[in-house]
Amino acid sequence: MKGIGEAHMLRGLKVGIDGVLSSVEIDETTADARMEGMHRAIGCHTYDVVGYTDTIDVWVDDEGLYRSSVNAELSVMLRRERFAGQGTWFGTGLFLGVDHSTGESRSLTPGEYARIVQDWTRKREPSEYRFMVEFLLPTRTRR
Repeated sequence: MKGIGEAHMLRGLKVGIDGVLSSVEIDETTADARMEGMHRAIGCHTYDVVGYTDTIDVWVDDEGLYRSSVNAELSVMLRRERFAGQGTWFGTGLFLGVDHSTGESRSLTPGEYARIVQDWTRKREPSEYRFMVEFLLPTRTRR
């Protein structure tokens, strides 16, 4: 049973550009409150959604490439889980569940929360970060 004020909160996780994973609560009493809460959690005014799993979405700054820094941990997580080594993401990533019957975001389940934490805490190989060098310092050929 939910306590007072808990029924209208979305619960998720976010990973910042510093690599820190933290819990997030977003007021979902109205569409405007939800949108403002997502803006605050991500630190932007325009956002986009990327599928992480079939039941988890990641909301990211749509202008992150221009306004923020590479989010190495988020990029490694998305590249491993969904994008087979493709893509570099910038800015904070906000993980929320998705209700496919309505298309709306929902709170993460305990299992989804655990899956994200497990992926975030797993030991990374140095080669998983190679994409940053390739993306940020493209190879130039001499003519």
